[in-house]
Amino acid sequence: MKFSLNPTSIHNIRYELLLIALMFMMFNSLIFPPEVVRFAVAPFAAAFTYLSGALLFAKDPPRIRYPYYIFLLFIYAGTIYFVIEALHTDFRQRNDIAILQGLYFLYWVILLWKLILKIFRSQRVSLNMIFASVSGFVALIFMGATLFGVIEHFNPNSFPGMDMSNPNIFDEYIYFSFITQSSIGFGEITPGNPVAKKGVILMGTLGQFYLIILVGLIVSKYASSNKEAA
Repeated sequence: MKFSLNPTSIHNIRYELLLIALMFMMFNSLIFPPEVVRFAVAPFAAAFTYLSGALLFAKDPPRIRYPYYIFLLFIYAGTIYFVIEALHTDFRQRNDIAILQGLYFLYWVILLWKLILKIFRSQRVSLNMIFASVSGFVALIFMGATLFGVIEHFNPNSFPGMDMSNPNIFDEYIYFSFITQSSIGFGEITPGNPVAKKGVILMGTLGQFYLIILVGLIVSKYASSNKEAA
């Protein structure tokens, strides 16, 4: 199958692009030094993720599509602003970073909802459905990481055992979000106050619910596809 760089071809691989963007955002710190990640790679990874996610809304009605695009531009402008501010101050100590974190959380909620709709509406198990399913779980991990960041901002030392000296602190939140939602729970990081505990309960429940429902849907749709083929 030939691929040409045109809007239709790009739209057809939107779920692949989104998953690549999410993986790059999650693992870029393994490739680049911390300072490069903070001031160069992170803004690029964010832009890549936002653009890839925007493709999911490309064929939605204008009343949905355009407000979402404006929302993406707003949070990306906020991202660039805090990257610039981080050159001069420790932006993690600023109260207005919590506003941006709240917008990030909303972004992940919207993206996850869009992916879940794709999964539920798929008539059969396809590559797009698989890519959307994996992207949904990764989005859920980022959603939890953002929530834990907000909790830590307003309640310092909410997660004993977390390396708060890490210059890429979001990596710590991503790690804790993953082990919480996958129910691995090694135990080196724990919720240290009631708010943190509630956040862990919420994300742990969502993670297990997502995985159980996802597996059930895939098995059900695969069985249905086999019956129709027979």
